[in-house]
Amino acid sequence: MDFDVLFVPGYYEEGGPIINQAREMGIDQPILGPDGFGNDIIYDLASPENMNDIYHTSHFVLTSDDPDTQDFVSNYRENFDTEPDMFAGLAYDTVYLLKQAIEETGFTNSADINKGLEDIEDFEGITGTFTFDEMHDPIKTVSIIEVQDGEEVGTSEVEPDE
Repeated sequence: MDFDVLFVPGYYEEGGPIINQAREMGIDQPILGPDGFGNDIIYDLASPENMNDIYHTSHFVLTSDDPDTQDFVSNYRENFDTEPDMFAGLAYDTVYLLKQAIEETGFTNSADINKGLEDIEDFEGITGTFTFDEMHDPIKTVSIIEVQDGEEVGTSEVEPDE
């Protein structure tokens, strides 16, 4: 069949082998993936030469110009001798989001902290600025990462419609 793109939902563990197989089969259409592609292991699983025309969402951009993000990246490299991935960035923001909720409510029990999280608006983290909606989903900017020839070559930000 003729198609424009191949969408591969899943994490890097599934995405890497699927990218590898698709490219080996001669599929050269762009491959779209979710934030689950946000780990460098995908390059090994897919083989770097197959990582071409890949676009995936991400909550965290390692090359961000934001000073707080660069401080986090520098400290992470120093402590773990590797690059932080999106999951490390999300974990970092989670700790500070929780800290803010505890400080603003003065409580440490889960029900009150949960309420405190509902009330936080425009939280500024290294994965972006966000607010939670009535369903407790974050409303935040997402980045689209472009991969060509085994390298991340571009990032585009998409703002949420509120």
